[in-house]
Amino acid sequence: YIATTVGFRAEEDSFVFSTKSGKPLSYRNSLRDLKAVAKRLNAEWVGWHSFRRTFATAYLKNGGVLTDLQEILGHADTR
Repeated sequence: YIATTVGFRAEEDSFVFSTKSGKPLSYRNSLRDLKAVAKRLNAEWVGWHSFRRTFATAYLKNGGVLTDLQEILGHADTR
């Protein structure tokens, strides 16, 4: 469930993806939902990690700083 209410303001501890009750979406349920969307769009299955790599690439191509990206992604080093 993605909040789409006009005027929605995220709390610091709120989630991007959550259940309708606001609890964190489990990995298993998120995979089920993502697979359903891919099937409905007749799209190739790519998995959540592909979104992470796409974000990282776009972030750097648009002038993002590698050390900032490292922190965003939660990596200890850039190797």
